[in-house]
Amino acid sequence: MAASWEEEALRRWRENREDEALGELLKSRRDRAYSVALRLTGSPADAEDAVQDAFLKLMSRTKGFEGVREFDIAVYRAVVQCGLDMVRERRRRAAREAAAGTEMAGIMRAAKPEGAMDDIERQELLEKIGKLLAELPEGERAAVTLCYSQGMSVSDAAAALGVSRLTLR
Repeated sequence: MAASWEEEALRRWRENREDEALGELLKSRRDRAYSVALRLTGSPADAEDAVQDAFLKLMSRTKGFEGVREFDIAVYRAVVQCGLDMVRERRRRAAREAAAGTEMAGIMRAAKPEGAMDDIERQELLEKIGKLLAELPEGERAAVTLCYSQGMSVSDAAAALGVSRLTLR
């Protein structure tokens, strides 16, 4: 009997593009999709994002699913792709942040007169700055990086991030 409501919901979505029908199907797969995404990403927040991205992709499809099995395969495929994208992005971000830390060390050496701060103090300060930067939400981290690390003006950084100057400040 469970398959009959699923087939009916798929038919309604295929024939009439009823978002509610597809939403019901996606809601019924949410827990399993989250479980897959969590195993792939290792992060509850990234898993949530991966499932949300996957479901949005599925909702924007222009062609219908032939049956429940094909729908399930499409759900898992989308979740896996989005989960792996999250993992890849996390790795790229970590590499960028590591490079930014190295760049920040160079800035600190250039900004302070020789002998003003020993290497241990400098390293501790850089670690603290890195930790604080990592704790910021992505938008704020991007703004700080653009303005302070890259030397962009508030107006230029706002344009680069697609937000108003007031929002960025």
